[in-house]
Amino acid sequence: MINHNLHHFDTFGPGVPPVGEDDVNLHFHPIQWASGFQTLYPYFLRGARSVLLDDEAFDPDLLLETITAEAVTGIFMPGPLLTPVLDAVERRGGLEHRLQRMVVFFGTAELLERTTKLLGPVWAHGFGSTEQGAITTRLLPSEVGERRERLQSVGRPGGPFFEVAIFDDNGKRLGAGQVGEIVVRSAMSIGEYWGLPGKTREAFFPGDWFRPFDVGYLDGDGFLYYADRAGDKIAAAGGVVFPHLVETAVLRHEAVASCGVVGLGEPGEQQVVAAVVLKADRTGSTELVEEIMAGTADLAGHEQPSKVMFVDELPTVLGGAKVQRQALRERLAAQP
Repeated sequence: MINHNLHHFDTFGPGVPPVGEDDVNLHFHPIQWASGFQTLYPYFLRGARSVLLDDEAFDPDLLLETITAEAVTGIFMPGPLLTPVLDAVERRGGLEHRLQRMVVFFGTAELLERTTKLLGPVWAHGFGSTEQGAITTRLLPSEVGERRERLQSVGRPGGPFFEVAIFDDNGKRLGAGQVGEIVVRSAMSIGEYWGLPGKTREAFFPGDWFRPFDVGYLDGDGFLYYADRAGDKIAAAGGVVFPHLVETAVLRHEAVASCGVVGLGEPGEQQVVAAVVLKADRTGSTELVEEIMAGTADLAGHEQPSKVMFVDELPTVLGGAKVQRQALRERLAAQP
């Protein structure tokens, strides 16, 4: 796992040197999750300095001040928290920094382009989980330069220790462009859930292919396009809806700080409902609902939200990085 993540950082892109003792790694996110899992050990082994901020309260201005004052070169950045950071950069009129390696999870194409504009091509957009050794695939700015449509992907395997494939429900391998279950095979994903033999059996297809229970497809060049968690798909009247794709469209609106999309109603006739947290300087209105809905017009008809609701907060885990859709679904369903 450590070798895998070292390879990931050492090959971050053209002109980016391997991690060394002059690097500074900043943790502002719960260190027991990806910030520590992916970055602490690799930087530590190379003699780099690590800086920890209190993760109880997220303060984008304090984060920027620390990045500058400590000459930070590396950071893990969840996409939902990157938006307010970039907002703060814009308010300041820019930021002097030494960032070289920003790992982004749960990002969007628009967010990555904005990062390049404000901070430079310092990011890698990642996909993965603890069971997979953290980074499974990653997209680098240099790869986007070759073909811009790759911004919609989460890249290719982040190191030589991984195989990534798409299987159907029966464990049959699918071809390029076919949507199915994302599976991975590596030494890091061969193990078991402690004391949960049933869950361990369910987590593998034959041949040691681990099932993170995510859905997507591979293109002809091996780039992975993520759709969503398999268990979160919405069964609408017009077909299956993947909430992640709807959330990505909603988040394009400049007034939206965060968003969670769920299905309400009986399977087969579920409504697509978007719960939206607005930025602090924006107020909900009928006109704003119409604008947000219009921004999803590129989606298929059955994928577009039938309702947009403004909420003060969303149920999240991992320091605000990930919306708990089941909890959100229960909360919205309980409302009159």
